[in-house]
Amino acid sequence: MAAGAEILERAVNVCAFARLFVIPQAAHGLTGTVYGVDGAGKTIPTPAIANDYERFGYLVNWVERGQMPGKTLTVTAADRSMPLCSYPQYPKYVSGPPAAAASYTCAP
Repeated sequence: MAAGAEILERAVNVCAFARLFVIPQAAHGLTGTVYGVDGAGKTIPTPAIANDYERFGYLVNWVERGQMPGKTLTVTAADRSMPLCSYPQYPKYVSGPPAAAASYTCAP
């Protein structure tokens, strides 16, 4: 088997039992830092970091009911939402309001 095909097969096998979701700007405790100053030293609004989603519910459904979470979830905070993409994909802005999950796609 060619090296590339073997890596792809292994990745598919891993997706059957594991998911890794990386929340942009969120630290290990699902909190993060939003700075209130831009590069020029001007004060800017500090929006909440989108990091809220039904973590426990996804885990219970997967372990107890055999329902794997999708490879794209949605996280929210106040009036913001972002797609949460399964690694190695990441949220890529396409068009629309930057604070709306629908404005992004999960890209490799």
